[in-house]
Amino acid sequence: PPRSTQGVSSAASYVYKRQMLFNLKSNKSFFQTTDFIAPLVPLGLAFGRIGNYINAELWGKVTTSTWGIYSPDQTGVWAQRYPTQLYEALLEGIVLFLILWLFSRKNRPLRATSSLFLIFYGFFRFIIEFIRVPDVQLGYLAFEWLTMGQLLSAPMFVIGIYLCSAVVLRKAPLFSHCFIEKMP
Repeated sequence: PPRSTQGVSSAASYVYKRQMLFNLKSNKSFFQTTDFIAPLVPLGLAFGRIGNYINAELWGKVTTSTWGIYSPDQTGVWAQRYPTQLYEALLEGIVLFLILWLFSRKNRPLRATSSLFLIFYGFFRFIIEFIRVPDVQLGYLAFEWLTMGQLLSAPMFVIGIYLCSAVVLRKAPLFSHCFIEKMP
């Protein structure tokens, strides 16, 4: 049966609210907190994707490639498919963790780590969607290849590029009205 994204939305909303409360209590800005936690998030993503694999969720497309694994889809039909959950665990989890951990080992400008997270997470998700089966209830949204995952990943990538360029060019953030920056 089709799955709802309500759980993910509720969790994201909860985390955002708790982060705002933490920021107020500890006198930290939004990006001071996200820069600190960004390198840790990919590990949670990796475990979530492994859980998707164990539960046979987020199926890959059928393939004859040697990269395929014999597994069922949402209807129980077995075929050789791309194990996209494992690819995502590797890219969005382990690779992204290593990139962010190595990058954040040195003191970086505010927003740099957060922007790198958004760029790579958005990019990895967008690419993997090409070999994933789109959500049953949605199918392809446009061009016979654009999925909801890609539509949701593109803004992350674009915002990440903007934040990164703002860091590099040292310009005021476009979203300055959304986040109160308390510089150290």
